[in-house]
Amino acid sequence: MSCKAINPTSVTAVLLVCLTSWASRSLSAQPFEVGEAAIDFTIPNRFTGEPVRLSDFEGYVVLLDFFAWWCIPCRISSPDIDENIQMWFEERGGNRHGVPVQVIAVNRDFQLEANTDTFIREFSLPFVLDDRENKAWDIFNVVEGMPRFVIVNMVMDSPTHGPFEVIHNQVGGYASGATAALFRDLIDTVKPSLDSGESPATPWMGATDLGGGWLWLAWFGAFNVDALPWIFHETLDWLLGVGMDTSSIWFFAPGMGWLWSADSVFPSLYRVDSGSWIFYQADTSNPRWFFDFGSGQWESR
Repeated sequence: MSCKAINPTSVTAVLLVCLTSWASRSLSAQPFEVGEAAIDFTIPNRFTGEPVRLSDFEGYVVLLDFFAWWCIPCRISSPDIDENIQMWFEERGGNRHGVPVQVIAVNRDFQLEANTDTFIREFSLPFVLDDRENKAWDIFNVVEGMPRFVIVNMVMDSPTHGPFEVIHNQVGGYASGATAALFRDLIDTVKPSLDSGESPATPWMGATDLGGGWLWLAWFGAFNVDALPWIFHETLDWLLGVGMDTSSIWFFAPGMGWLWSADSVFPSLYRVDSGSWIFYQADTSNPRWFFDFGSGQWESR
């Protein structure tokens, strides 16, 4: 029995519907893998001792970072995740669709508590739970090893993911910066509740109003929003904007296909169909000139 297709209105409903599935899985002690709906767990906050449930983060995307003080790779991954996941999304008000994100560091060692405290202080981990009875670990430990990173959707009626759905489950293999970028991409796929009343972030939030439907962003230039969801860029022509926020944009451009760019790389654009980066020569128009890094050639559109 799968819980993925269910559209409940509360965590309680999810737990009741999933009871049969949970019971059969728990008897064999098999962990829940990517694409499946996991179950709730309760483990204590290391700092306060208060019980914390996964379901406390309904409406969030949760990243669980399982660590131990003796785990050498954890010394790279834990602080990087705090900076490039937790702080990244806090500064942006959630993922690209406005869904809040919470990183939970889960401690796995209880032999030398002072060493764990030193690890937490050294890397300034703000939110740590103690999994003394392996309640969380047994749910997600597909293959033994640490560090382990698990991304779980806790938006109960997201149009893109099921409640408690395991989006990603990875052991080891953490490359500073690059892996955080992968995790951000996965987190960005989760959309908010259809009836949440929340509007997805848009590229004109924070833009300067030039009048007549024209707006301006320093990194993107001038664009017109009168024909939403299509926008008209002053030099890139018509763009169908999808998953837009104040710092990055996915769009479809006739003649160029699906493209992605961000405030940190524009006027470079990533073209999905060719899997290559192209550089837009911003002072050209009609025709517009691009340099394709994949082919090493200039082309006009």
